[in-house]
Amino acid sequence: MSDGLVEQAVADSGEKIYLHKEAIITADDIDDANATQDGRGGYQVNVRFSADGARKMEKATGENISKRLAIIFDGKVRSAPTIQSPISSACNITGAFTRESAEDLAKALRGD
Repeated sequence: MSDGLVEQAVADSGEKIYLHKEAIITADDIDDANATQDGRGGYQVNVRFSADGARKMEKATGENISKRLAIIFDGKVRSAPTIQSPISSACNITGAFTRESAEDLAKALRGD
């Protein structure tokens, strides 16, 4: 493990990932997040960032393509998707979400 990183488990999977101690963005940098159907019978989470949040995300994700981005709520890693391209003003988080898990992640991102 690298200096300055903290090991945590991803909720409901037990998978271990390593996190930096400082958050890139917080719920204050997110304007909205909601769960929608993905067109294939599953669900995704659509996220829209504030102007400041968009600047932070674009820099961080542009420098970390193919690495994982941890989404943390109440001190637990709720999801850790792989960054596929730079993210700025909005993004879609895709994966094997049920309606409930997508809605729970959207609530966490909004800080509800």
